[in-house]
Amino acid sequence: MRALLRRAGAVGAGVILMMTALAGPASAAEGPSAATAREMAAAKAANGGRAIVPVDNMLAAGGLEACDSGSFCVWVNANFNDGPGQWPNNSNNYLSWSHASCGYLNLRTWNNCASSVFNNGNNCNIQLYDDVNYGTGRGYYNLARGGRLANLTIDKMSDGQPMNDRLSSHKWCSW
Repeated sequence: MRALLRRAGAVGAGVILMMTALAGPASAAEGPSAATAREMAAAKAANGGRAIVPVDNMLAAGGLEACDSGSFCVWVNANFNDGPGQWPNNSNNYLSWSHASCGYLNLRTWNNCASSVFNNGNNCNIQLYDDVNYGTGRGYYNLARGGRLANLTIDKMSDGQPMNDRLSSHKWCSW
């Protein structure tokens, strides 16, 4: 009898789970539906295993739409969250640009703080550097106009190491 009750309870729970999955989330805060999750997984597989960011997440407050046309923008967190820091011109030293969520003690700057980037430039590609003053000794990355990288723990610099929290300067039209 106990086994029968456990089986009936498991079937009932399965029906509830299936109905919940079919209905989708009650709000956007609860996450994507199962179908959306499958689509995102397929897109990620088709994109060489690189993370795919839903457009809704990229357009959230502080996301891609906050990056002015003609600017290069960076965010503290992956998926374009907490920012942007933005520059319409070259910057040879991110230590000159403050951001409260970055760094420690009195050194709250964009230096070595970016986890996602977007080249919203109007005319040029941009070269990103691990060193200040456009130094290439420890790595660089060429980002095409319109290029966006949602998670710099995945993307690598010229030295083969992840880009996350390594950017220190950038220069427009340098390649």
